[in-house]
Amino acid sequence: DAQVALSKIRRAILREECQWARRYFWVALAEAIRFTSNSRTSTFKLHIRSEEEIAVRNCDAIGIFKKAVERNLKHLKGQVIRLNALGYLNRGYYLKPIDVTLGDTRDFNRSVLSDIVITSPPYGDNATTVPYGQYSFLPLQWIELADIDSSVDADCLRTTHEIDMRSLGGSRRIEQPERDNLIERSPAFQRYLDCLKDQPSDRASRVVAFFRDLDKCITPILRGLRPGGLLVWTIGNRKVGGKRVPLDRIL
Repeated sequence: DAQVALSKIRRAILREECQWARRYFWVALAEAIRFTSNSRTSTFKLHIRSEEEIAVRNCDAIGIFKKAVERNLKHLKGQVIRLNALGYLNRGYYLKPIDVTLGDTRDFNRSVLSDIVITSPPYGDNATTVPYGQYSFLPLQWIELADIDSSVDADCLRTTHEIDMRSLGGSRRIEQPERDNLIERSPAFQRYLDCLKDQPSDRASRVVAFFRDLDKCITPILRGLRPGGLLVWTIGNRKVGGKRVPLDRIL
């Protein structure tokens, strides 16, 4: 029943000619998929519900979709009122240029420098923190990828773990010079690895892989920042092996 209802919504969205409108509806569809699937909503991971939960869950995909559309429309109207009061709109259109780019931060390169960079990176490798790839896997089976970005690689949905494997710390193939470089540059990083010496080796490898990839992002980000500009990070210190990772100090 859920699949039939979701299919009806998807076909209706695809008949919409305006991409901006389709994008608006895809967001609501993603919520309907999330709440009508057999995966639990109590975790970001794909984790099947019990048979008892599946039997009583809400399968009204169209109803959930409508509520999401109406709620998001209220938020959008509030945003319009705010932007209009600040003088950022002209006949409903935003006056400033917007450039949304999909890419790998490690390969980030742009000619226009930024005055401020605000970022919230993963707090650790996706597989053991927040698995963004698993969380988005089911909605992305239904959403038209070209409406997200023309450069989306469909292979990112090859498995439920593909997106997470492409993210920070997704690959744990670590060369010794990479590990040594991080230790040399961050005493806090070295002290933390020392705390994991008596624990299974995979825990240290997860930490090293994540910081190796995070480190590769920092120089490209700084290269795109104007001298005197601001760099703002929202971070959290997760635990590995019961030990709190000092991401703030290492960063």
